[in-house]
Amino acid sequence: MMHYHNIYGPQECAFIYLWEIILEKSVMEESMKICPICGESYSEPPALSRIDNQTEICSSCGIRQAVGALIPNTTVEELIAMNKEMYKMNNLCRVIGA
Repeated sequence: MMHYHNIYGPQECAFIYLWEIILEKSVMEESMKICPICGESYSEPPALSRIDNQTEICSSCGIRQAVGALIPNTTVEELIAMNKEMYKMNNLCRVIGA
């Protein structure tokens, strides 16, 4: 934010400061989107739904759809657990030289 105290008095500075906060908040609210799948708000770049290949969804739902496409009937949590197990096995193979 700019420093207006050198140009304006205290009341004008307070008004300008509040106005900048209102503008910043409105810009943030405009960038928020609601995911049509989970109903949560998000501001990061959207994912493209695999269902119709055109609906923008939140990245969490995009990950869930991608996991479902790779390994049907698997949740994200199960995939994380499988990944951790594979990581442990890979490290074990390095230790024993397999």
